Amino acid sequence: MPNFRIKKLAIVGFGMIGASIAKAVRKKFLAERIVGLDTSIEHLRYGVDQGLIDEQVDRVPKDAELVAFCAPMASFVEIIDSLELHTGVFFDVCSVKTPLAEALSRMSRDSTARFVPCHPIAGSEKTGPENGQERLFENSLVAITPLAHTNKDALTTVESLWSAIGAKTLRMSADEHDKALAVTSHLPHFLSFAYMLGFDKKLETLTGGGYRDFTRIAAADPELWWGIFQMNREEILRALEKFRSNIDALEKMLVADDHKAGIEALADAVRRKLS
Repeated sequence: MPNFRIKKLAIVGFGMIGASIAKAVRKKFLAERIVGLDTSIEHLRYGVDQGLIDEQVDRVPKDAELVAFCAPMASFVEIIDSLELHTGVFFDVCSVKTPLAEALSRMSRDSTARFVPCHPIAGSEKTGPENGQERLFENSLVAITPLAHTNKDALTTVESLWSAIGAKTLRMSADEHDKALAVTSHLPHFLSFAYMLGFDKKLETLTGGGYRDFTRIAAADPELWWGIFQMNREEILRALEKFRSNIDALEKMLVADDHKAGIEALADAVRRKLS
């Protein structure tokens, strides 16, 4: 929707993702005004000083047409509860959707019909608004998991915003999303953290690209990621069980010094990566 434009955007949670949204919206002149809310005064000051937000506020303005929730999931229910009578369109960026869908289902349909659950599959292990990227969402995918009663106009508005800042959108159920992300995102982070728990820093001078690639995400925010692990616990445990069976199978091949089986297993892995 090339002509997408709103008067006021409110961003709740002005960290890396919130700042990236603000930068992209500013660059493309998609909102006349952007306001920010955050528990961190420093984050808001940064946003104002850098011209990313026009004003820091302590509550979502009633005239905000679009509200982006970029705060940790733990704070969502309290925030959403306070917006029962708000007439704007809301969306979030959380990487686990089922708990949010369950929280929204306990509220009135009138208020939650304008809430569009989203997850932009783009980001960084870095945090804070200073790490926001103007082009973070370009050519990235945003998973959208609407509720059964999500308002069609609200859905169109949110999809139009993502499209205007260069992202592609894909609709799916919250359950489908959480099953998929457990494998494609949450498990890799879990394994990277686990690997670093047993790593001897004295060996770091002997590391190369493989170490850097595998451990980059282990520098991510522990509080954020433990929260994600907890919220998607069952699906991550299922993914871990399958991963463990593959580790055990490879270990048995190595113990048995089974050259043929080992080569076949690694070749299968390579085919899956390259196909």
